[in-house]
Amino acid sequence: MVRIDSFDAAGGCWINPPDGASVEGNTLRFTTQANTDFWRDTFYGFTRHSGHAFGFYVDGDFTLQVKVMASFTHLYDQAGLFIQDDDRHWVKAGIEFNDEKPAIGCVVTREQSDWSTGVFPGEPGVFWLRATLANAALRIQYSTDGQTWPLLRLCHWP
Repeated sequence: MVRIDSFDAAGGCWINPPDGASVEGNTLRFTTQANTDFWRDTFYGFTRHSGHAFGFYVDGDFTLQVKVMASFTHLYDQAGLFIQDDDRHWVKAGIEFNDEKPAIGCVVTREQSDWSTGVFPGEPGVFWLRATLANAALRIQYSTDGQTWPLLRLCHWP
């Protein structure tokens, strides 16, 4: 189950809505379905655009910050943020459970996916993510406490 606090759902829309999603006040809750993901081609040789994402249309530069509370129990369980231009150009960042540990990571997809990942230094059940787009550069940061924001990824994003 994923829980995202402090947002206004008005005007939002789903990419691949999960069964049983709900909004309670300013909290979004949902349980992901099995075998869903966002990935294009590289290394593993498959393409998937079946993951669940709730979002908003934006134009121009922006900053997005989320607090994520999630339960990671199965291989490849993941939660975080998702930014998409179309089904061939998108970014996902967050925690994914692999190698029996929570890993912080980011996938940037421009026709094909790349994946950068590392060991998450905190409690994986609660974490924060921030994305800032400015001057065609996308900066992704994470936090274990909502106060300190190490850089996770910096990439070109036209």
